[in-house]
Amino acid sequence: MSRSPRGSTKGPGKLHFTALSDGKGGEPHARDGTRRGLDAYRGSPKLTDELLEELLTQLATGLPLDTACHVAGVWPSGVYARMKSDDEFAAMVSCARAHAQRDVFNVHKDLAYQGAKTGGTEWIMETLWPGVFPRPTKTVETTGKDGGPVKSDITITLAEAREIAED
Repeated sequence: MSRSPRGSTKGPGKLHFTALSDGKGGEPHARDGTRRGLDAYRGSPKLTDELLEELLTQLATGLPLDTACHVAGVWPSGVYARMKSDDEFAAMVSCARAHAQRDVFNVHKDLAYQGAKTGGTEWIMETLWPGVFPRPTKTVETTGKDGGPVKSDITITLAEAREIAED
């Protein structure tokens, strides 16, 4: 079975992948260092205990689920399907994600207590977990002289006033 050059197609709708070697005679891998290109060529890999451990480790570091799946070498669609059908598996994924949230929050809290800038951890929390750490809303108030209401004077002609009233 020959492989075509990376990303080329042979036939309608058929994408072929070329496995790259690490140059040391090791196992072929995709361009980004993961096995996903090779696994895509061979088909979806089974979620073995080893791959599950790798997936949970990647999730615990804070990676989004899709990225963690690709790094671990499994298809995200398979993981999503298993989460729907296997409550214990879904709980393990949720627990790994919660550990990541806790770790980032603890770093953020420690920085805040030290009086250091926390913008990086805020961005991570707001971006990865917007349901848990929503971005703050900004409100702007405009006040007039000495904090009073804003005064505005509008001058219109009687004809313009009648035209507005008719609309």
